Amino acid sequence: MSPEQVQGMPVTAASDVFSLGVVLYEFAVGRRLFRGASDIETIAAVAAAEVTPPRAIDPGFPEDLERIILRALAAAPTDRYA
Repeated sequence: MSPEQVQGMPVTAASDVFSLGVVLYEFAVGRRLFRGASDIETIAAVAAAEVTPPRAIDPGFPEDLERIILRALAAAPTDRYA
């Protein structure tokens, strides 16, 4: 789910871009992006859209790939890829 979907706003293609960004992040980094102790905490984390940059986890992570992932995971739908 995207932050706007969690907040009950209309879902657009930008929501799909966010979801793809989550999958790409988890595949590339090797860990869950949004994980809370409960479903409610996880949904709150998605709504906040606070993303730890991959290079903060692995300094050797490719900068270009990080830039792609972080743009796809932008909190504002208008800041994501069209």
